[in-house]
Amino acid sequence: MRHHSGTARVRTHPHAGALEPRTARARGLRRGLLVLLLSLILSGAGAAGAGAATITIATGTQAISASAPVQHGRLTTTGVASSCASPKSAPALTATSSTFPYAGVVGNNYDDTGSCLTFTLTPSCSPAEGLYSTAYLGSMQATDPAKFYLADAGVQSTAPDSFSATVPSHGFWAWVIAGPAACSSFGYTVTAPVPVATSLPSISGTASLGTQLTADNGAWPGTSGAAFSYHWLRCDSAGSNCGQEAGGYASTFTPSTADEGHTLKVQVTNTYSGASATATSAASNVVPTNPPAPKYSVATSTGHSLTPGTALLANSQGDDQIANTSLPFPVTFDGVTHTSAYASTNGNLQFVDDSGSANSDYSNSCLPASDILNMVAPYWDDLDSSTSIDPGLGIYTVTTGSAPHRTFAIEWRTASHNDTTKRFDFEILLHEDSPTISFVYGAMGESGDSATVGLQGEQNPAYDLVAGCDTAGAVVPGEQIDLTPSAPTISGTPEAGQVLTGADATYVAGITPLSSQTVWQLCDGSGAGCAAAGTGATLPLTSAMIGHTVRLASTATDPEGTTSTVSAPSAVIAAPPGPTPGGGGTPAGGAPPAGTPPGGRRGATRPRIVVLRLASASVRTNRSDALTILASASGRARVVIARQLPGRRGHGCVAPTRRNRRARLCTRLRSVRTLTVPLSAGRARIVLIKGHGLHPGRYTVTVIVTGTAGRSRPGQRSLIVRAAR
Repeated sequence: MRHHSGTARVRTHPHAGALEPRTARARGLRRGLLVLLLSLILSGAGAAGAGAATITIATGTQAISASAPVQHGRLTTTGVASSCASPKSAPALTATSSTFPYAGVVGNNYDDTGSCLTFTLTPSCSPAEGLYSTAYLGSMQATDPAKFYLADAGVQSTAPDSFSATVPSHGFWAWVIAGPAACSSFGYTVTAPVPVATSLPSISGTASLGTQLTADNGAWPGTSGAAFSYHWLRCDSAGSNCGQEAGGYASTFTPSTADEGHTLKVQVTNTYSGASATATSAASNVVPTNPPAPKYSVATSTGHSLTPGTALLANSQGDDQIANTSLPFPVTFDGVTHTSAYASTNGNLQFVDDSGSANSDYSNSCLPASDILNMVAPYWDDLDSSTSIDPGLGIYTVTTGSAPHRTFAIEWRTASHNDTTKRFDFEILLHEDSPTISFVYGAMGESGDSATVGLQGEQNPAYDLVAGCDTAGAVVPGEQIDLTPSAPTISGTPEAGQVLTGADATYVAGITPLSSQTVWQLCDGSGAGCAAAGTGATLPLTSAMIGHTVRLASTATDPEGTTSTVSAPSAVIAAPPGPTPGGGGTPAGGAPPAGTPPGGRRGATRPRIVVLRLASASVRTNRSDALTILASASGRARVVIARQLPGRRGHGCVAPTRRNRRARLCTRLRSVRTLTVPLSAGRARIVLIKGHGLHPGRYTVTVIVTGTAGRSRPGQRSLIVRAAR
């Protein structure tokens, strides 16, 4: 991870706009804040660091130009300078009908306690000009120079002069230098007896179990070479009610299970020249809990080829880029379902909320990696897809197959950043009907010498899985790596009268003890519409279950939460086979014995349609409906789609008219489409009935199954075709 050092946020501004409030908090400061300031002084806050060396917070030179902004009136010079020990109330305004040009300096104090700042002005106007020096909390209001008053010098200075004031914790200040006229130059210095944080410390990294966090010190001007110490705090989920974190006294910290459900802060203490001050960071994200997770398994095979991508992802041609890709079907990863993901040109895919949460880090690390969570990495390395290397480089996608069995391929065509002659071609396969994530490798300039291959979820370390880390030979061209989360499995024959046996998934627990239980589910022929059907290691199949499928659901629980997973559906439950008499056969001469069905065997049971169902029984001319067919025997199904036409019996079913009210209605079927599909006994076959080419109206779908033992009785279903929207 790349880090950037903080810089002091003390800025000089010669214009009025620069002295306006920088935050809503600053704009809301009122005279009541002075009461708080007085209480801090009386409690000794202003005396912190007495006797320590002076630390310069800001210094420089400015001028008041002839075109400078002006304030209306000025404070009365009382002859007494403000100090941290003796703060003053705002003097009365005078010369309110006059205007005074001014310039100024602004800054802030992020120390956990108030800081006593000394403001020193050195006028060098030519010609000589006396200047008025005033400090404000937050900002100065030009139309009312007494508003937001903090402190002043008490005199109109022509020579160096100083005053001091305590700026409360997280307080903003503005120092205004005004004159009756323009001033060619003046010097200014802001000092303090203790270090002052002008920007907040911060926490680098996402807070999660087992992920190392790093403290950034913030900005402490004038304290180069200071010694810093750290104190990590555990807070509630809102960042309040913070307590001491046991053992958290280093610049890095790794959350433990005790931190789950909490936020973290880090206190940074700067010790410089015998004086110390402390500032506290904002709260981290809430450390997520780590419920049990299914174990992943790795299977490798060779002889595969890539599915070339056809669509180039925007922002995928370059170095260290993040490209968004919409997923053609929902993908569940780490227990969360996603409709989009973010691909890094450095060879990984991240399931995060937005591109700002994705990480383009080019420096890979072995898993678990603290920088990137929710990542699948077919080849995480310092890669470069810039068109200056090759216009054809980039990240490409393509969807193959038909719902609900589609596969989405994300293909990287890239080069090594350090040696662009080394080219790489690899991809991720996401499957609509399987939780398996597959990596496939084509031409590879290296075999994993400096790359990370694997996946990592947010439930670190439960979802960490490493297929390779800086290992030569980890991948080879033509190899496919399948990463599959554990799920319950079902064994046995799906047939009425048989018994199915279930096996639970295997889990990694966040915190032990871990317990899990399984529940049998009875579903429709497509594996949907499931309902609980019993518990236990086995499930007896009854005749009432014919035409259905079975799933096995598992629920695992540990002290941190619950995770559920479910098996793939079984094959469709079939009826038991019919009786087949022993002996017999075809008599001499080749004639079948008496009683043998046409085209079949003597005594064999002709096919029977077990399930015939239309998904919606209604389709639009630009859509399709799914017809599910399940037969008791293997064979071929003939599907005839016929349009229903009304009319009168006899004479060709003439439609009734107003003059012929006695017409007897009948239905004439006109065949418009015929399909033939193969069937396997006990396995459902889904046929798509496309509305394209059909006129709106009522239709009849007739199915006849032909097998070795003859033909089934016809099965019919009604279908309504509607116009496209």
